[in-house]
Amino acid sequence: MRHSSFALALLALASCGDSGPSAYQPAGTVVPVLATANPDLAAMVEEADQVDGTLPILNGFVDGEPVSYWTIGLSPAAPQRVRVLCREVDGECILEDHPIVLETLPGEAGYSAFAQVTEVHVTEDYDGEVMASFEAIDDAVRDGLATLEERNAYINCPIVDPQIRLEMRDGSEAAPMAVYVRDMQAACMLFDRGTGSLGLGERGTEMGEVLIRNVYVLTREGEEMPLMEAARMEDITGDGDAVDSNNIFGAALGDVDYTPLWRMVAVTVPSEYASVDTNMDQTMADYTYDSDMFEVDPLTYEITPIDGQIVSYEETDMLINCPLVP
Repeated sequence: MRHSSFALALLALASCGDSGPSAYQPAGTVVPVLATANPDLAAMVEEADQVDGTLPILNGFVDGEPVSYWTIGLSPAAPQRVRVLCREVDGECILEDHPIVLETLPGEAGYSAFAQVTEVHVTEDYDGEVMASFEAIDDAVRDGLATLEERNAYINCPIVDPQIRLEMRDGSEAAPMAVYVRDMQAACMLFDRGTGSLGLGERGTEMGEVLIRNVYVLTREGEEMPLMEAARMEDITGDGDAVDSNNIFGAALGDVDYTPLWRMVAVTVPSEYASVDTNMDQTMADYTYDSDMFEVDPLTYEITPIDGQIVSYEETDMLINCPLVP
């Protein structure tokens, strides 16, 4: 019996069962970069990533000591999702040589610099296939190449224009790493210490959100601009740079509740307050602890001003991605 071409096509589809075509690609497949695959999206990222050029190391204080940090921009506390390929060895999931896979880009609804981790545990059947989208990973799971395990953890990996660089302590500059987003190659700055557990509804953090601590930005009474060179666009300490400030962070890198996400608390201090500009020294100021100004509740992080230490304060809605420099 002869079959028409249409009937043969139906028979071929039926013989595939539930497997169907797969969105993942053979090992060695080159995923197109965002600028080539979708120039409009690339332009959106460049406009919305909140950074330009080389991100400098800035200076402030934490726990009475000088501290360095980067400022990446604003970010919501609710993370997007990221899938990370790894292979289980002796109970530990060892990362595969494969870019992480994200869902959304700067400028799109739901974008966050932070992303909740789902581990993609590849199986013995995995042979280097390229999974450049969530759809591709789902197909790989369907076909037995991987299993998924969601973790109560996040990474700090803001997506930026590929030309962005990050200043390092040794004077070198770090480039962003390649990541996959919807079958396109983008770039993100991965901060190693920007990982941690997501909130469980305690300490003032909503369930499943990144923990938030306070960064205190000080302005003298009678002055318009904060005690921060980057905001004033001037060298207030006279040391030849514009990276110093009297910003005070509420947690240090070594603290168990460190987070790279900070709520800006605008603090007005007395007009006679001695800061880094008064001392002409980026390591010296009247206040270098949050406890110099506030009583901080250790469970909720609620703050109560100490009489006579400040003029006024405002807990703003600004959530800033400011990783501290190791």
